[in-house]
Amino acid sequence: APRFLGFTQAHLSATYSAAAILMVATQMLFPRVEAKVGAHRACSLGILAAGMGIGGLSLVRVQPLHSTLYMLNRMGAAVADTSTATLVARSSDSKDTRSRNLALLTSTRAAARIVTPLLSGKMFEWSCAGVGFPGVLPFATAACFALAVAPLPMLLLRAEDRERAT
Repeated sequence: APRFLGFTQAHLSATYSAAAILMVATQMLFPRVEAKVGAHRACSLGILAAGMGIGGLSLVRVQPLHSTLYMLNRMGAAVADTSTATLVARSSDSKDTRSRNLALLTSTRAAARIVTPLLSGKMFEWSCAGVGFPGVLPFATAACFALAVAPLPMLLLRAEDRERAT
């Protein structure tokens, strides 16, 4: 952000704080979203929003559009995280299974918080040394992964519907 947007620490802190508030508000409104569209659709929409936000913010470096895309990414992540936990809890047969599955989900997220900054940092260095849009590689990669997995909750819903029908 300092290199490409001219952000100072105060700009970064304000943006991160605003995003944190937006994420909490999004998660508080999640039950309403889920009631309207269902957890599976909410999860897919959250993943799509996160992917579009992170992919877009890496390419758009003018304000306020860059920060808007960052906020879209954070809101999408909030919806995707909450709906994923909802889907894991609902698909677990018993209290013990639910506890184990939610613990595995939490452990997976924790591992990702350790590994992804290391990978992203290296990818950022590589893309700054290359041609094209400097610094875009980790963001574009994350966006591509998000867009690739966005249909999975809907495929899960389809499989669950088939199972209920039999």
